[in-house]
Amino acid sequence: MNELKILGVVQLIVVPVLFVLALGISVTKEGRPLNIVDYSRVENPARLHGWVGRRMLILPLVFLLGGIGSLLYPAYALPLLFLSTIAVAAVAAWLTIGSRRFYQ
Repeated sequence: MNELKILGVVQLIVVPVLFVLALGISVTKEGRPLNIVDYSRVENPARLHGWVGRRMLILPLVFLLGGIGSLLYPAYALPLLFLSTIAVAAVAAWLTIGSRRFYQ
């Protein structure tokens, strides 16, 4: 079972990457960091980026909890990784649907 602890380590390695990505998007005033958005229709890109960045902060938290849980309970490493992956898909869908309210 100890070989499953590597999944926890992988999840913990991803945490700072996701955190920096979320913060980077939330402080972007100009530019087009989101490819799911039609920027020609967005009224206030800075407000949109702040909204997206704050919601993306959920992902590092999910991966942090999953990584810690995988290290403490290696038998649950695979289900926790699966739940983290589902969280990524759910947040992506939430951002895609929710970004429409920033359109003109």
